[in-house]
Amino acid sequence: MMFADSISELTDRFAGGKTTVHFIVESAVSAAEKLNESLNAFLEIDRKGALARAAEIDGQMTKGDVPKPGPLAGIPIAIKDNLCTTFGTTTCSESPKLRRNVSALRASWL
Repeated sequence: MMFADSISELTDRFAGGKTTVHFIVESAVSAAEKLNESLNAFLEIDRKGALARAAEIDGQMTKGDVPKPGPLAGIPIAIKDNLCTTFGTTTCSESPKLRRNVSALRASWL
């Protein structure tokens, strides 16, 4: 994977069968894990969840379905740890009660 690829280039590659979402996500997660050793940019990297979602999207594409949730399906992203997700830890300020919180809710735009 070339990390200089644009979102439209990646989605064209998915649609054209030139690559799989699994390959792109695996490449992005591997790079994040390797870089995190020196950058310490991520509290958590959800390799298992990301690859499971990639397999789900690849399955939808193989059947000819439009991937859910839409045109950005399969594009790897990083989510700031202060945003509520139903996976991973949410850090919500310096409050001891909210530190290492796992939210029951998900930010509506995720």
